[in-house]
Amino acid sequence: MSGHTRKRARLDPEIAASNLEQWMKKAGPDQTCVLATVGEGDDIVEHKKDEEFWYEDGNIFLIAGDTRFRVFKGILADLSPVFKDMFSIPHPRVNTSSSKAAQLCPVVHVSDSPDELRYLLRVCFPKTGASRYLSPDPTYDEVSALIRLGHKYQIPQLVESSLDYLKRYYSDDLEVWAKAGRKKRPPKFRKSHAIGVVNLARLTGCTQLLPPALLSCCLLRTDAVVAGAAREGAPGESLSLDDIRLCYLARGKLAAAGVETALRVCQPLVSDTCSKTLRCVVFLIELVVKLPEQADQLCTGNPFRSYADRFAFLRGKLCGSCYAMLEERDREERRAMWKKLPELLGIDVDGWAADDKDASAAGAETSGSTA
Repeated sequence: MSGHTRKRARLDPEIAASNLEQWMKKAGPDQTCVLATVGEGDDIVEHKKDEEFWYEDGNIFLIAGDTRFRVFKGILADLSPVFKDMFSIPHPRVNTSSSKAAQLCPVVHVSDSPDELRYLLRVCFPKTGASRYLSPDPTYDEVSALIRLGHKYQIPQLVESSLDYLKRYYSDDLEVWAKAGRKKRPPKFRKSHAIGVVNLARLTGCTQLLPPALLSCCLLRTDAVVAGAAREGAPGESLSLDDIRLCYLARGKLAAAGVETALRVCQPLVSDTCSKTLRCVVFLIELVVKLPEQADQLCTGNPFRSYADRFAFLRGKLCGSCYAMLEERDREERRAMWKKLPELLGIDVDGWAADDKDASAAGAETSGSTA
């Protein structure tokens, strides 16, 4: 195996185009659509043709990694001011056929991976007849590519639609977060993809995503947090050292919050309308006595799980009023702790859980007027 490493030289566009045209003439008319990178010493490195985005009447070639795409520059320029500026400067051009009247197509190199660029081109050149930014159940790689490239190429509607999808699962609303299911993540995401969601939130300034995404990272194994998450055709995702430190410090606080919430929910105080005071006090004390047996479950680091299964054995033993009181405590104590989530994580998030705050304030006013 040769130890020679090919280096790509930064050539003047006119010189590069001239060298490429000369090579194509030598290659013959059958090779006129084979694109290449021109390197030192007229070294030609060929790129494989993309099967999905290759339009015979396309008027620009995009080179990403080892892959070439043939698409329409006008559509890309309309969608992205970055592409528009990029296409306005001179680039090497190649003839697309042996005909003298054939159009010369610019060859533009981008630093994106072929897989990431393909996700973007599916949005720019939809083939399904329906114009939408995301598939119904996108993978993390798709969402990540659309947010990163949408941010890079300044396509805000693409970024916003993708962030809106993430907010369905990584929500600042406790009820929405709880309804996301046991996994607390999109259907095609892995647990470790929460690391990527943190990075996407940092990239776009979408701080609303940070608390639930960092919480998900805190619930990962320590080695998983450090190892990061793999991505298809792109470098893996890793948390910054600052975010790793946040997760490390937050784990103890979250475990303590879980114990605090459980004690508040299960405190042996009967409801104001209790119909069997002595009996209910006895059973509520039994509930507190059983808590040490569940220490491992209470210290999982997730203080926002419902505690209803901890007091389910009291259904039928407590009066209806006291059991309803436990259910209400369960909701209210978790909601109160949810508001503190950014503080537990050591971050500031403006407007965090604003809907919950409004709901709590309304509830307090109602209680005050009733009293």
